Amino acid sequence: MTHNASTAPYLAMRYNGVDQAALESYARELIAAGFEVWLAPDAGSGYLTYARDGLWGTLQCSEFEGWDHLMPLVPSREFGSSMHLEPKPDTFTVKAAERCASATNYNAIVGTQRNVGTRAHAPHGYKVTA
Repeated sequence: MTHNASTAPYLAMRYNGVDQAALESYARELIAAGFEVWLAPDAGSGYLTYARDGLWGTLQCSEFEGWDHLMPLVPSREFGSSMHLEPKPDTFTVKAAERCASATNYNAIVGTQRNVGTRAHAPHGYKVTA
């Protein structure tokens, strides 16, 4: 989707007032905490991916649920390829990223799952270095 003045109301609704500058600021906080961070190349895409110590997570804006941290898991037809965290953490915190990018996580839908993120989760965007 190309973003211009006509899509601005959609973006404000979709991203709950969080803009690209806010995502970039959060990325810098994660980098300061030792994470590698990739932002989507499209300023209106609404996600970033992060990794530390070989464990991965994604912050993504959902159309209906707002922002969620998602952990990659072994893909299946039953559960898909990522899981949300329960209870939902405070969104833009290092603690939430640390919790998501851990070896395992649990939610009531998929149970306990192992973090299987790899570099393949990152090429969607550009790496933030500062």
